[in-house]
Amino acid sequence: MIGTDGGYLDAPKLIDPNSVNKAVPKSLVMLPGERYDVIIDFGDPVWLNAIRAAYKKGIPNPLNLVLINNAKTPYPDGAPASSSTTGRIIQFRVSAVKPPSDTSFNPAAAGATLRGGAGQMPALVPLVNAALGTRSRRRPSRAT
Repeated sequence: MIGTDGGYLDAPKLIDPNSVNKAVPKSLVMLPGERYDVIIDFGDPVWLNAIRAAYKKGIPNPLNLVLINNAKTPYPDGAPASSSTTGRIIQFRVSAVKPPSDTSFNPAAAGATLRGGAGQMPALVPLVNAALGTRSRRRPSRAT
């Protein structure tokens, strides 16, 4: 995840449903009206191996993948989302044809920042310290 309603994060946040590391979230809970900017790596070796294992007779080209909403409505104790309507978020059509070399910025590269680095917008000042549940100190506003 690289951004939210408030703009870019200071650094990317990894969300990996296959991670065995407890510090890495496996999913993203979104509330109505929230927006997240994400980058999905369809070339991830773990993901590719899982796809190959699922399609023993060959992977279709293009491969149609649907991002689903598996949250209950109302959350967290309601009924499951309908698989034909609110349970379907977006469909990706992934081609087996390898694109030309990608030279764009890789926010997942070690040490990459999205805010707060040279030539970037200033880092965000969190309003709440999530670990402590307290308000963060705000920077003084700049004179205009």
